[in-house]
Amino acid sequence: MESLNEIIKKLIAGEGLDDPNTLSNYLISFTARLYEIDKAVTEAEIAYATKWEEERSNYQSDKRCDMAMKKTQEWKEMENKKSAAKMSLELLRSLKRRLGVLETQAKSNYY
Repeated sequence: MESLNEIIKKLIAGEGLDDPNTLSNYLISFTARLYEIDKAVTEAEIAYATKWEEERSNYQSDKRCDMAMKKTQEWKEMENKKSAAKMSLELLRSLKRRLGVLETQAKSNYY
């Protein structure tokens, strides 16, 4: 099974966009990995929360701690993983729409 990065690179290059079988395989790959993606987000949130709790006593307010924490690696990792999760869901939706378009085209060419 191809990695998500490989699939994304192929989609960016336009590979397989007109092939329902390829798009279906991509859709299955992304769907199968959603659990892993969500798990990574949760783990990153836990790491961030742990670091935040450790650092909180060094600041006068929660807001100041929040602002300082945005400079940490834990915050960056958490945000990157959240962004990857959102992108994955949007890509799944796009693949579904593209398959729908191909299905409609195939039906209209058939009749």
